[in-house]
Amino acid sequence: MQTSSAKPSLSKWTMEQLARRGIVTPEAVTPQPWRNGLGTTRVIHESLAWRLSLAEIRGTLSFSLFPGMERILVLVSDAPLTLTIDGEIRKVMRGRTVRFPGEAAVTPSPASSGATVLNLMVARSIAEPSASPLCIAGGFTVPPSETRIIGILAGDLRWNDIPLPVGTVLLPSPRTRSLVGEGEALELRVQPVSEPH
Repeated sequence: MQTSSAKPSLSKWTMEQLARRGIVTPEAVTPQPWRNGLGTTRVIHESLAWRLSLAEIRGTLSFSLFPGMERILVLVSDAPLTLTIDGEIRKVMRGRTVRFPGEAAVTPSPASSGATVLNLMVARSIAEPSASPLCIAGGFTVPPSETRIIGILAGDLRWNDIPLPVGTVLLPSPRTRSLVGEGEALELRVQPVSEPH
């Protein structure tokens, strides 16, 4: 089973083909260093309502505050990650999610090898985020959707016979996309907040 330590290399042409289908691999996004130098972030999607990124945590320093945002973080790498959220210690295992408000004081304590996390931030006044695990055996069809996001966490999953590395994300798309193989994934949803009548 492929984990975060095993990443198939894809050509630039292949990554462009995937991107046209709303499938973004980690290597397709240029990493940006954190201001504190203790990690990097690959911004996969950014809009007024929500932001999705793949972050590499390499040390212990408080997360930035994001007032008005709701955050869901899922650990993609193998070694566990400890988070201190407003004084409460939470241990996060691979594939598990933790949700917290953007106003919370959060300090990560990664293993010596560091940690890779998928980080969803949603504007609370615009949308409501949710997350649920997916265990894929044989294949999985992602129907057209404006709100569904699939993140690949482990296993051997392919689209059109192209291997999808751990950390690959299927963004919302009007197309139907079929995955073949076995693996673990996470389904994220960003549902618009209903306006009061």
